[in-house]
Amino acid sequence: TCGDSFIVSVRLNATELMGEYGGNTDEECLQIMEIAQDAGEDLISIVIGWHESRSGALGRDVPHEMWLPYAERAKKRLKIPVSFGPRLADPKLAEKALAEGIIDFWEICRPGLADPQIVKKVAENRLDEIKPCIGCLMCLAKLFANQPYICTVNPVLGHEIEPEYHIRPASRKKRVVVVGAGLAGLECAINASQRGHEVILFEKKDKVGGQVLSAAREIKGGDNLLRLVTYYERQLKLCNVKVELRTEFDRELCQQLNPDVVVLATGSTIEKPQIPGIDKESVVLAFDVLESEAVISNKRVVVIGGGKIGLVTAEYLAKCGNKTSIVTTNKRVDVDVSSTFKWRHAAWVQELGIQVFTLSQVKQIYDNSVVLLNSKGQEIMIEADVVIIAAPRKPVNALFEELEYVTDEIYIIGDAVKPRAMHNAIHEGYKLGVRL
Repeated sequence: TCGDSFIVSVRLNATELMGEYGGNTDEECLQIMEIAQDAGEDLISIVIGWHESRSGALGRDVPHEMWLPYAERAKKRLKIPVSFGPRLADPKLAEKALAEGIIDFWEICRPGLADPQIVKKVAENRLDEIKPCIGCLMCLAKLFANQPYICTVNPVLGHEIEPEYHIRPASRKKRVVVVGAGLAGLECAINASQRGHEVILFEKKDKVGGQVLSAAREIKGGDNLLRLVTYYERQLKLCNVKVELRTEFDRELCQQLNPDVVVLATGSTIEKPQIPGIDKESVVLAFDVLESEAVISNKRVVVIGGGKIGLVTAEYLAKCGNKTSIVTTNKRVDVDVSSTFKWRHAAWVQELGIQVFTLSQVKQIYDNSVVLLNSKGQEIMIEADVVIIAAPRKPVNALFEELEYVTDEIYIIGDAVKPRAMHNAIHEGYKLGVRL
């Protein structure tokens, strides 16, 4: 026994999301909570679902308020307090739930990994300064793989006591130019500025965010990625980073500004493969489609290249009413998708009726069709009004050679080194920014 001065809590499901496999019903979950209450528990910590469930509970594909009705139902049935956190990553929604008596305590969970200062910022009404959890579940993906726990948006997680991760005032103020306002460039610029450097951020497009703006087309929860861009925009202002949009940084501009440091965060692009017919007007790049305000609809679309970009593009276009197919040379279409989202994309592909051709390569692109060669050497013709190239990606870093002898200190980070995932870009940007 621990005595009356200790609070005893138990975590219990409000819904198991396992009905199809014979799990407990929602009513049975409530009855189990009542049994725990009668046994002397002081607090019920409510969770949602099992890992074995085929329904997502915690990812960005689930709305923030999705599970609150289950907490409310438990609160009405129980006499003891309830705490709740599943997918409730928005402090405003949490405060509303507390004020309305739906829950007694907010379990911050993953948002606390994304921004360990979240409680302090909420208390000081600095909600727009909270670095948002984007619901990517990279933390769980690493945990399930028995790898070091990481957070996509918080590079310091797991490195809190390591001096090289601490932001300290620079011994000498430098003029730092960061080229490219994707995730790597944004993270580097903000942290270099926090060290006391004069930072100028150049972006050739009319907004910051880079490829996140394309990734935000993800059919369920993509808007969570835009919250991250909004956070960075706020930080740029708070840190007095000078942002130059619609500006190509080149050798001449570098000589004119004479910076102490140049950081190339110029990202990656999609390389058109050498396929007969690749230069036809009907062939476009995935990034151009995802970033465009114009919507393609009622077309027959073939996406060449799987992976995250190919999947997001195909799913988005299928959602817009297109008959969509994906062709990939890989054995699986989700090769670079984290383990926690592989099954989600598999479900969306099936739900949207997207046809997938694995271990296949496009042999020829015609005006209204594509001919591919499968692993058995068979030719297959697919009708296509639009052909979209989603792979392979290649780094954009030609500026390095152009500037190599113009400035004394030059670095390359993010996809400009090698196209990878979001967490690679953010972490590299942070680590360079805090040591410039």
